[in-house]
Amino acid sequence: MKSRRILSIIGLILAAVLLLGIGFAIGRNEVQASVPDATDATDAAEDIVHTGDDVPALNLTVTRVGNTDSQIFSPEELGNNFNQGMSYCGVTDVSISLNSGDERLEDALENGDITEEEIFFRARQDARDGRCQETFETQHGVTFYNYHYPDYDLWLVYDVFNSPNGKAYPVSQLIVLRTTPDYRIHPSCLFTDPETGAFVNREDWGLTFELSDVTNHSATVTCTQSGGQQIGQLEVRCYTLYPDTKGIINPPKFETEIAMDGTCQFSVDWSDTYGDLPSGTYRLYLWVYDIYDESQLHPLMDDFQDWQMLDVELIIP
Repeated sequence: MKSRRILSIIGLILAAVLLLGIGFAIGRNEVQASVPDATDATDAAEDIVHTGDDVPALNLTVTRVGNTDSQIFSPEELGNNFNQGMSYCGVTDVSISLNSGDERLEDALENGDITEEEIFFRARQDARDGRCQETFETQHGVTFYNYHYPDYDLWLVYDVFNSPNGKAYPVSQLIVLRTTPDYRIHPSCLFTDPETGAFVNREDWGLTFELSDVTNHSATVTCTQSGGQQIGQLEVRCYTLYPDTKGIINPPKFETEIAMDGTCQFSVDWSDTYGDLPSGTYRLYLWVYDIYDESQLHPLMDDFQDWQMLDVELIIP
């Protein structure tokens, strides 16, 4: 299977992931199609699953697994659909039913049998026709659509993200997750530049990190902070490792204050979570939060990012 384990779905993550309305707006669908001739129209119609009302439906089937089981697919594995990737969380063997037969969703995307735009349209049409329930959340100007089906949920992003670096990035993402009251993914604007892979949501908090005393289960982190655009006290609250060979959903948590305009050290020990890791090159992702009083916020700072994920190279000898 063309997939690999992911670190976490933050709020992926889940991330996230989430991930989101180019050409779409809430309460409005605009679809344009060009049909050269009747033969092409007939051939195209045969590839669409229709409902009783002759409306395209998003027919997915999933196998529910444990909450810690997760997979991620890169845009290259999806026929360059979903430039922020596609993830499965708590589900596996995700298939889509087309008139040509059942096909794994990742394969259907890679083979061009369905596109990200079609998936988004069909999910929204399912909501209109009562086959699922649509809700949405907005973070930093990006809308995350949630589609609640009986056996699974979808988080879909199809939008433009205005980054702190002044650039605008079209972003699209899909997360398929199991439906359960105690399993919740919080959308997050952890988007990456498709060309460089760098996070595009980062703000300048004046932080640098260095690692020392590295073993296969721990490391010492030296953090230096100077200047920056943060408002209050910076804290590290958890971390993840990549590559993550165990599909950790809940990252190790701890609270460590960062010395402002100074240098501090703290240790991370992942032996209980990840175990002893083999030699190789990893990345340590630190979740840093800006802790401040609401009275310190200016009214025009409603899009302020109060946490971000910063990383440093980890080489295990």
